[in-house]
Amino acid sequence: MTQIHTEEVKKNFPKINKTAEIKIETYSTDKTDKLVRAILPEIGEVKKIIHQREPEKVHYKTYIFGSSMCVLINGGYGSGYVGTGPIAFKELLEYLNVPSAEANSAAHYEGRGTNKYQIEISF
Repeated sequence: MTQIHTEEVKKNFPKINKTAEIKIETYSTDKTDKLVRAILPEIGEVKKIIHQREPEKVHYKTYIFGSSMCVLINGGYGSGYVGTGPIAFKELLEYLNVPSAEANSAAHYEGRGTNKYQIEISF
């Protein structure tokens, strides 16, 4: 069962204690999505995704924690607005068997305007 937890972050994002073995930084949603889908088999079973959004800086980080490795994606996948970034993020979640309504809610969660948010999805 998938669990999604969204919280507003007042100052700094919580520290991620796992070092990413792969880092993707394309700033192109299409390129990011193609790279992520190509390496998903190498990541192993996806255990958790952490998506961090800082709208004032137009900055998004997505961590994918798999049974074999962790991937950090700078940019590419977005949330909280209408556009290709949130659509691709929603489609990735659906591809990973997150129910469509929950994936849509996570990808398009607006929160309170320009506030920072962290979305944690556990599988």
